[in-house]
Amino acid sequence: MKNRLKILLSILILFLMNSCTEQKMLIVHDCSSNVEAELDILRSLELNKEYLENNEVEFKVESDKCGFTFIHGDRSKFIKGSMTDIDLMLEIKSFYYLKD
Repeated sequence: MKNRLKILLSILILFLMNSCTEQKMLIVHDCSSNVEAELDILRSLELNKEYLENNEVEFKVESDKCGFTFIHGDRSKFIKGSMTDIDLMLEIKSFYYLKD
C-alpha cells in the first residue's frame, strides 16, 4: 500500500512539474497563396528547425495566413510576411528569451 502511494505521489509531482512549464510554440503560416513568400518562409523554418528543437520550441505549419505566430505561455506575437532565416532566429531568440 505504501509503495502504491509513493508511486501515485511521484506521478502527481511529475504531472504538476510538466503542467507548470510554459509552452513555447511557433506557428508558421506558409502563405500558400503566394509561392515566393511560401518558399521563403519554409526555407527560413527549415534552417531553424534544429535551433527550435534544441531550445524545446514546438512548431507547426498552417496555411491560414502569411507570417509567424510566436506563443510563450500567455504571451503571443504575430509577424506578417516572410523573413530571412537569420531574422527568424533573432526573433525566436528574443521572444523566448533564449541565450544561444
